[in-house]
Amino acid sequence: SFPGQAAAAGFTTSTPEEISAPSSPINDALQRLHELGYAERHCRYALDECQGNINSAAEWLTYNAPLEADLPSAAQHTTESGPVVKIGGVAVHAPSVSICLIDDCEDRDIPLAELILHKPQIWHDLHHHHGDGEASCTVSIEYYNRGLSAWEPFLESWKCC
Repeated sequence: SFPGQAAAAGFTTSTPEEISAPSSPINDALQRLHELGYAERHCRYALDECQGNINSAAEWLTYNAPLEADLPSAAQHTTESGPVVKIGGVAVHAPSVSICLIDDCEDRDIPLAELILHKPQIWHDLHHHHGDGEASCTVSIEYYNRGLSAWEPFLESWKCC
C-alpha cells in the first residue's frame, strides 16, 4: 500500500488538520515582539528597520512605539483601508507668538512694529458643521522709536477672550 511504502521510505502522513504553517525566524520574532504589548504593525515596522534583529527591534519599539494598552480605543478599530482615528478637535497652546515688521530700505534692517500674542490658546471643535471653538490671549503692539532706540507701546496689553 502507498501509506506503508511512504512510511518505509521515511515519509510521514498527516491529515490537513495536523499541517500548520511553517515557522520562520521572522514570524517567531514578530510573535515575541507582539507579546511585549506592541501592535503587530509596529512590530513589523521595527523588524524591517532593524533588518530582522529582534533585540534592536525591541529597543526601537521602546523608544518609538506606544504599547497597545496606551493607544486610544478608536485607534484600535480598523477598516479595510487601515486603522480608524477620530479627531474631535484642534488645540494650539504657546507661551507667546510674535510678529515683527522690519523696514529693510537703504540696506538697513530696522524694526518698525511688533505684534505679540501672550499665552494664545485656541481650540476648534471639528464635529460641528458651524465651527464651534474658543480662543484667548493677551495682545500687545509695540513700535520702535528710532530717536530713543527703544520699543514703546502702541497698544497696551489687552486681554481677548
